[in-house]
Amino acid sequence: MNEAAVPARSAQPSPGRVSTFLLDIRPAAWLLALPLLFMIAFLALPLSTLVWASLHIYEPGSTVPSGFSLRYYVSVLTDSHYLTIIGTSLRVAAAATVVCLVIGYPVAYLMAVAGRERPWLQMLLVVVVFTPLFVGVVVRAFAWTVMLRSDGVVNNLLIWLGLISAPLRLLFTETGLVIALAHVFLPLMILPIASVIQKIDPSFDEAAQTLGAPPFTRVLHVLLPLSLPGVSAGCAIVFCMSISAYVIPTLVAGGRLLVIPVVIAKDFMVTMNWSAGAAMAVVLVVLTSLVVALNTLFFERRARLMTRPA
Repeated sequence: MNEAAVPARSAQPSPGRVSTFLLDIRPAAWLLALPLLFMIAFLALPLSTLVWASLHIYEPGSTVPSGFSLRYYVSVLTDSHYLTIIGTSLRVAAAATVVCLVIGYPVAYLMAVAGRERPWLQMLLVVVVFTPLFVGVVVRAFAWTVMLRSDGVVNNLLIWLGLISAPLRLLFTETGLVIALAHVFLPLMILPIASVIQKIDPSFDEAAQTLGAPPFTRVLHVLLPLSLPGVSAGCAIVFCMSISAYVIPTLVAGGRLLVIPVVIAKDFMVTMNWSAGAAMAVVLVVLTSLVVALNTLFFERRARLMTRPA
């Protein structure tokens, strides 16, 4: 009986080992303490407040809930008005993401590859791409309201090129909103893709070229699979920023095109219906998280399939 108890006592960690373990994790704990407190204060607590408000009924002008209810979630998920708003928001954000990807991938490739042989060209592209970030979103949105008018720069250019015979209605439309969103968030697509392409070993492309692969095949089967992590990150960032943008839809769409952030702001600041606004905000968070998760799974699966040996 005593012999059986000896291993049990020896299996327990000694006080010296426990103190050594605590000393080992103490630096890491101190390093993680500040980010953890930041996440709790500026993410967890505001989200929990939104969830609490969305599950309770508030009388107009009152800060004290009068009861528990799920009717706002039921309304958001079943009412055709809210479903139309959600569909419009998803469509606009997806279109802006696709436009940014189509334009941003070649620019990111040129920026990453050109820097290996022509650093001055890479610097020029960096300046051209990221200089607009120094200008406020409000200024850029106002600029697009001027450019997208019937007598604006875009319509005049299209008429001068002979592509159209009469001005197009671009302002206060989904098309105009997608153009403005793509312009504002394009650098956020280029940066992660360029950083990933720049880290790809050039010997992969050289090996494919030695084996007789044409340029298109090398891009499709070598460059694209290796750069998918950057594509995934860029798409996730641009989509999240586009679907949660408030200033650009307000100025470019002028309130005529309702998207989720505009409706949330209206519920909180105009109608004072905090519960409905909070429910819409929670739905926006869930939608964004779901799309980002699906985006990550899709690109990881595509990367595995495209890099699998034939």
